[in-house]
Amino acid sequence: MNKPFSKAVILLLSVFAVTLTAGCADHKAPDASSDVQESSTVSEALKSGDDPLILGQWSSQTLADAIYTFKDDGTGTYLINGETMPLTFSTEKGKITVQFLSEGFADADPMVLNYTIENNVLNIIDSHGVDTLYDKVD
Repeated sequence: MNKPFSKAVILLLSVFAVTLTAGCADHKAPDASSDVQESSTVSEALKSGDDPLILGQWSSQTLADAIYTFKDDGTGTYLINGETMPLTFSTEKGKITVQFLSEGFADADPMVLNYTIENNVLNIIDSHGVDTLYDKVD
């Protein structure tokens, strides 16, 4: 296995591990048919002002070096294990769609996850009902 591919696999597994194992809650898994969204809409919802509260940096409560950054143009980054992954995102009706742009991820389907923001805490809820909490940094 070549090094760039190995890094991509490790980053992908890290992202899914954070999303899937950070904590459990009593949330129902969303209907899979509601998770379908075209990648061309990644930044359109945010530009229309759907949820400006998501903008800024969010640091994981469970991983010391996991930070999401969401910008007002629908782009951002995910820093994990010293690696920065560029991304695009959109929000609509309590869902965030994230498309990672790094090598090995660009052809993958976007992740569509439920989320809430309350008291400067971003709660990303995966399709299995697992909560991942992030504190607002800025």
